[in-house]
Amino acid sequence: MPISSPQLRTGTKRTTTRDVAAMAGVSQTTVSIVLNDRNDLGISPKTRERVMQAAEQLGYRSNKLAAQVFRGRTGIIGLVLPDVTSSFFTEIMRGVRSVAHDNDYLSVYAYAKSGAAHGWAEIERMLEHRVDGIICVVDRFTLPGRAKWVDELYQEGVQIVMVDDSSYADKFDCFVSNDLEGGRLIAQHLLASEYDDYVLFRVQGTSTVNDRLQSTLATLRDAGATVHVEELADVAKIGLQTPWVSRRPACIALTDYDAEQVIDQLSKLGLENPRDYCIVGYGNTELARGLKLTTVDQKPFEIGVQSATCLFGRLKGSTSPPKECLNPVELVVRRSSERTR
Repeated sequence: MPISSPQLRTGTKRTTTRDVAAMAGVSQTTVSIVLNDRNDLGISPKTRERVMQAAEQLGYRSNKLAAQVFRGRTGIIGLVLPDVTSSFFTEIMRGVRSVAHDNDYLSVYAYAKSGAAHGWAEIERMLEHRVDGIICVVDRFTLPGRAKWVDELYQEGVQIVMVDDSSYADKFDCFVSNDLEGGRLIAQHLLASEYDDYVLFRVQGTSTVNDRLQSTLATLRDAGATVHVEELADVAKIGLQTPWVSRRPACIALTDYDAEQVIDQLSKLGLENPRDYCIVGYGNTELARGLKLTTVDQKPFEIGVQSATCLFGRLKGSTSPPKECLNPVELVVRRSSERTR
């Protein structure tokens, strides 16, 4: 029997399963079974067709949250980011979102913009809203003080995937770029131009930052290079009297944003890149492209995809031991590391 045309609905009232049931001439229970795609309860194809036709004509929008909660899930995952101005983090976000979409999940985002305490508050808020799992991206500014909340989450059995830091690989799945290889690629690239002085700007950071620092330093020293280690925090103290400044050094920063700080300070001294020094960064962010900066591409979109895929595997019941996954990196050579003389 065909379904009669629906009457015009006025106001903003949302269509309910009761409306669909009335139009299709069935019970609300039958509507719920059909719309939740249950195929094991003996609803005939003809009845299913009537329900789906009524839902379409009424513009019914299913309540996925209610359906997920009924199954013990909310259909939501959380992503905690330390920053949204860097393309490194937004590319991770894009990768996570693509996998969430493919799994019919909603992804929500929070920004730990004010350090570890703010990051923990954002995670607690996500847990209060019963997210099914969380992907947490760490940087050196959100790193201090995180041990407490990481241990709490572990004890509570919360599904967590860590990104850009592998310090807790014994507790959670961790996804990082292969920064030992990235450090070697940078050092080998610069050694090929045979500079007299190599200047590495050091920062305290995540396990990945420490990996690229130690790898770069070891590769340079193993080749017998003269390496000056400067604290990035003291970059403003560099002056024309600094011994290596006048010897056209090769400068190494551990992120693209750190490289920008070095470039700004050397510019104040009247030095130009690449005429007076070469410099490399790390991350292949939008900043590196603008500065024509030689850097290492960490492929953050792929990290986002892999970390989200792993999280959904856990949500589907995977009980394998936590794993640390290394994402391949690629050296991107640009004008900043050209040797002009």
